[in-house]
Amino acid sequence: MVAKFWEYLGGEGVIEDPEKGAEVEPPRQQFLFSVVAGKGFVDMPLVKGRLSSRKLKSTGCYILDSFTHVYLWIGKDSKPNYRALCWALTQELFRAIERPSWSYTEKVVEGTETEVFKLNFKDWITVIKVDHASYLHSTEDNAKVKKMTVDVQAIYSKPPVEISEKQSKNFIRDTNETLKSIQGYVLSGGQFKKLPTEELGLFYEYGFPSGSLFIVVIMMMTLSLPVSSFSASVYVFLCTYFIFDEDDEDEDEEDEDEEEKTPETKLEYTIYFWEGRHASAMGWLKFKFGFQGTLENEIKRLFKKTPKIVRTEQQKEPAKLLAHFNQKIVIKSKERPRDYSKEQPKPTLYRIHCGLSHVHFRAVEVPLVCLSRVCCCL
Repeated sequence: MVAKFWEYLGGEGVIEDPEKGAEVEPPRQQFLFSVVAGKGFVDMPLVKGRLSSRKLKSTGCYILDSFTHVYLWIGKDSKPNYRALCWALTQELFRAIERPSWSYTEKVVEGTETEVFKLNFKDWITVIKVDHASYLHSTEDNAKVKKMTVDVQAIYSKPPVEISEKQSKNFIRDTNETLKSIQGYVLSGGQFKKLPTEELGLFYEYGFPSGSLFIVVIMMMTLSLPVSSFSASVYVFLCTYFIFDEDDEDEDEEDEDEEEKTPETKLEYTIYFWEGRHASAMGWLKFKFGFQGTLENEIKRLFKKTPKIVRTEQQKEPAKLLAHFNQKIVIKSKERPRDYSKEQPKPTLYRIHCGLSHVHFRAVEVPLVCLSRVCCCL
């Protein structure tokens, strides 16, 4: 049709019909999955029967797969950690099979469902509430508009002051004096393993491989997690700190010599969860629903203490954690080798980051090309 129209207009050359290369949406059945999460396991059973809005419970989350659109329905009484797990599974389900280029995923919260989402349920009837009495109010009441206030304090505040090298070294020294021990763990092969002492401060940060998490739910209704799914830029550090409290002692009036106060030593435990810029959210979920409970139970059993959990990302680490590496942080853009001692050295280009404090000093690997004078070859 287009070619004939082009010929009637006097056009020269051959023009192809645009309908030949267009994507055709194949007929697909809709699937509704309910996410069941427990300690150490995640399951996605298929909700059997006809799609009905009555099957959506406020305490759970459901994934609706209509091939071109994948929706995550979030119940208003569901927990935040449970929502994050369901959203990560929705993303993996979307990438599990080939879909049209215009497909997308969307979050739908209970009570704010879109009309497109409601069309998937034939029994979903929308009733719009209209309050006719609101139009009877006086114009004076409708004219009352609250004044909008804007916080401009950040615009006029002073910029952060750069800390000198001497102050940074004093901070590192004082912080490490309160540190009793530090033990690192790395997520390798789907499990958290102890990090060798020589690798403290050495991070391997690389892109999360797409398609490494296979969700076979359409036909098999099972969730399969390969051992390399979570091995992307995830580290855990267990730090033990000293806390010194001086107890007040009663001094005897008869004794002329004052007795020195003996400090009582207490311990405090902090667990730092570090993830790279390209790390998947599944690494945090693997730690939250598995390894975190193991560490907490072990510390409570041995020392009767509850550790503090600190989640941090690359370039956003707290200064207290960075001080433990003594300005020797190296971030490599590749996969962590199985045997660190057998890694063969090769020319590598690093970019030096310092920031406003020498505590944040680090070397980040960049592609081996001459793009910036800020880089140096190590």
